[in-house]
Amino acid sequence: MHFIEDARFAHLLPAGCAPISDAEAHPPPTAEEIAAQAAAEAIRVADAEAKAIAKADNVVKFLCNHTPAEVEAYVQAQVTDLPSARALLKRFGVALCVLAKQSLR
Repeated sequence: MHFIEDARFAHLLPAGCAPISDAEAHPPPTAEEIAAQAAAEAIRVADAEAKAIAKADNVVKFLCNHTPAEVEAYVQAQVTDLPSARALLKRFGVALCVLAKQSLR
């Protein structure tokens, strides 16, 4: 059986065929499709929030605006003991997390 969405072209159909309604042509999404859309939107929102948090961080701003040599010098100057190393690694981890989500998803 042949279907056509636009009644203006119904005269082109073989005898016995009728135009289909918009509801038939575009059925409502299934529960699975709605759940998948909601999950995708939740991921998009979480990614946007993580990106905003990362962009507000001074270390991330430094990474964005300096050369690798300058970042190396910054790390050398800022990491003086284990707590400062952990603090800097935490901030680098946030930046890496955001970049990985953008690049690897």
